[in-house]
Amino acid sequence: MPETRSSSDWTQLLDGVDRDLADEYNETIDRARRSNEKYAALFHRAQTILAHLVRARAELEQITALRQKGLY
Repeated sequence: MPETRSSSDWTQLLDGVDRDLADEYNETIDRARRSNEKYAALFHRAQTILAHLVRARAELEQITALRQKGLY
C-alpha cells in the first residue's frame, strides 16, 4: 500500500496567509497615505479660497465705506 501524503503543507499555507495579511496591510497603509495626501491638498485649497474670500470681503468693505462717504 502506498504511503499517503497530505495534499496541503501547513507551513506553506501559513506563509501564504502571512503574505496575504502583509499585502492587505500594505495596501491599507497605501490607501491611508493617499487619503492623507488628498486631504492635505483639499485643506490647502480651502485655505487658499478662504484667503481670497477674506481679501474680497476687505475690498468690498472698503468700497462700501467709500460709497457711504460719497467718494466712490
